[in-house]
Amino acid sequence: METYSKIMEKVWLVAAILALFFAAYKIGQTSFQESGLYLVLPFGTGVMAYLRYYTRKRLSKYKQDDE
Repeated sequence: METYSKIMEKVWLVAAILALFFAAYKIGQTSFQESGLYLVLPFGTGVMAYLRYYTRKRLSKYKQDDE
């Protein structure tokens, strides 16, 4: 299960980076006021990556305490 969590962390991190590049591309095409909403997607995926990381660390800590 820990391997799955590590993989999903990386997937969300890559998604956040790709979304950030896409948002920068859209902002470059138009003005910031017209396409500033595209910055919500990288923020959301970054939060998901952090939550996966936090949850994995917390679960591994509880697993070590049980042993």
